[in-house]
Amino acid sequence: MRLFLGTVLCLAALAVSDVARASAQTRTHVLIAVGIGGTAEFRESFHAEAARIHTALTEQLCVSTEDVVYLGETVDVAPRMISDRSTRANILEVLGEMAQRAGSGDRVLVILIGHGTARGDEGRFNLSGPDLSAEDLSDAMEAFRTQTVAVVHT
Repeated sequence: MRLFLGTVLCLAALAVSDVARASAQTRTHVLIAVGIGGTAEFRESFHAEAARIHTALTEQLCVSTEDVVYLGETVDVAPRMISDRSTRANILEVLGEMAQRAGSGDRVLVILIGHGTARGDEGRFNLSGPDLSAEDLSDAMEAFRTQTVAVVHT
């Protein structure tokens, strides 16, 4: 777990690096989405990782809390941190909203924490309700043509 968190934080740091040298208009937009845990152990583990990443981004890397969206399996685990449930529709909606806010040259970091499955030759991120397909994510990323994008799918 520590190696995983370290890797994600390194990627996050790269995504938000050179903040001091960036123009005042450049922002970093982050989506953290936690999929279905399946068991209490996985639900707790996934939330703990997402919460640590959220805290590191907002407190250590100085990403504005309004630019970090955490979608969780359930909101009641951490209602001050988790914006909404992690469903396919909510993920796509948040990415659409980010695309509207993101300026040219901004950075976009998408972190998906959870289980996946494959349907045929297409990977899927397991969520409550319909899963998020690789095609769904690819289509959503098309809106970020002028931004630097990093996607971490764990």
